[in-house]
Amino acid sequence: MPNGGVHHCASCKHFDSKEKVCSLRTFPIGVTHWTTCRDINRNVTKPNGPIYSIICEVNNKGGSYCDIPWFDGKRVDTEQAPNGGDTIVVAMDRDGHRHEFPDAKSYMVFWNENTPEKEK
Repeated sequence: MPNGGVHHCASCKHFDSKEKVCSLRTFPIGVTHWTTCRDINRNVTKPNGPIYSIICEVNNKGGSYCDIPWFDGKRVDTEQAPNGGDTIVVAMDRDGHRHEFPDAKSYMVFWNENTPEKEK
């Protein structure tokens, strides 16, 4: 499987590959080639904005990649829809509730409505 491009945590100077932690955020990064942020390889000492999942979504037999912010401190990803074919975007909240969206655009509406301004 290819990685999410060159703008992922595994290629960032803030990523400690031995500890598998972002040294800027002091946060573990489990999916290093499919995770990114606005601070990739920047000379900063404070994080700017959320962590993003690099996702591949398939709609109408066409695929595309995009970066979408994590929700409630948890990674967001895509899964194949139960009926096959297209993917859905899946987000879990801190309480363990699963939220499903037909595409990244729909997820972003939800994220914008449910994420405090200080976390954006």
